[in-house]
Amino acid sequence: MTLDGARQETAHFAPWFLPDGRHFLYAGLSTDPKKSGVYVADLASKTRKQVTIESTRTIYVAPGYLLFARDRTLMAQPFDTGNLETTGDAVPVGEQVDDTHTKYLQKPYQEDALLAAIRHLLARDRRRSNS
Repeated sequence: MTLDGARQETAHFAPWFLPDGRHFLYAGLSTDPKKSGVYVADLASKTRKQVTIESTRTIYVAPGYLLFARDRTLMAQPFDTGNLETTGDAVPVGEQVDDTHTKYLQKPYQEDALLAAIRHLLARDRRRSNS
């Protein structure tokens, strides 16, 4: 992706491919804070759309969550890969993550953080369905 002057973009970083191999997430920075955030883009058409206002490294985790850090808290936000959009609010799934160096998204930290986040989300979903 090239920087978009109309969006006043200054940087793109942290690409992460979605399961279809055609779409990917990336963080985009802009001099206009409303235009900074995480975007999803299409390799073939080069179209893109903003999916969150978080301008941080974000990854996709099956069965349908975006993971990112917010104020040293690991957050998970439901994400629909078919419609390429979030489907709910972000919820905390881990605390005291090292968002300075995004260790929670790198090996071997990534696997531990992902497993913990998935366990938390599944337990929460089970509690909700039993209510």
